Amino acid sequence: MGLAIWNNGQWLKLLETLGGIDSRYFIFDNTATLLEWYKGVANYTLKIFDTAFNNFQLAYTHNPNHVHVLNNLGTMYHDRGMNTKAIELYKSAISIAPKFIDPAINLSSLYYNSGDYERALNTLNRIDQIDYNPRLESHRERIEKHITRN
Repeated sequence: MGLAIWNNGQWLKLLETLGGIDSRYFIFDNTATLLEWYKGVANYTLKIFDTAFNNFQLAYTHNPNHVHVLNNLGTMYHDRGMNTKAIELYKSAISIAPKFIDPAINLSSLYYNSGDYERALNTLNRIDQIDYNPRLESHRERIEKHITRN
């Protein structure tokens, strides 16, 4: 798969390219990322959510320990209101890669949107962060302001 297609956000071209690959024999790229994950990202970006959900589920069956698959599938479950499963997937991703902040931010957001502000903040405070991340800090500030107001 061409990196330029991915980097340029050419999602339909990406799906066309991946559609020509026999996934019975070739399910990973050279970084061990599942081709179904790429399809899922493309379909999600194109707002073809049911197909994206199926892509992420298939990727999960092939590699239930891939942190991007866990994170994106968790988001799909959260979008469907299946928060228990989303929490499970986010926590799995965090346990595998504690420095990968996306699942922690997503888990924190899930708690925040459910009104569990303390758990949302605690989730962020447990992130094993190497460098300053404005996205993380912005989310933390929003939660802290909400806790302070209440």
